[in-house]
Amino acid sequence: MTMVPTQIRPGMRLLPHPGARPLSLIVTCPSAPRCVPQMRHIGGTALREWGLEALLGTALLLISELVTNAVQHAAAEEIRVSISFGEDLLWLAVDDGSPGLARVEHAGPEAESGRGMAIVEELSEEWGTDGPRTWCVVRAAESGAS
Repeated sequence: MTMVPTQIRPGMRLLPHPGARPLSLIVTCPSAPRCVPQMRHIGGTALREWGLEALLGTALLLISELVTNAVQHAAAEEIRVSISFGEDLLWLAVDDGSPGLARVEHAGPEAESGRGMAIVEELSEEWGTDGPRTWCVVRAAESGAS
């Protein structure tokens, strides 16, 4: 089975790919705070078009946390968000051009930030980083989507 890539930018409508599995989407946006709600919107649109409404809550929170982390630590002017679904797995990845590795921090109760990757670790089946790209996987079957 081949991947069906779709390049869209904020503000463009995602066209569905009927019957195409796995599904894939790659979007770039400026490394700026406004990118976070744009990527949530685009990710939500993709999941709805692909019939994965059951994953929306978890996936949108993960997208927010990954993109926020990338915006805060980006080494490039743009970040790239990849969303793929196949074999009952939703794969989310954000590439920020940074050579640093994302890590889970244990923020104190008074801390105003520092919980993003802990949220990613808790909500995803698996997560990792290879420097510029941080990714996580959510199993659709556990959420009732497929």
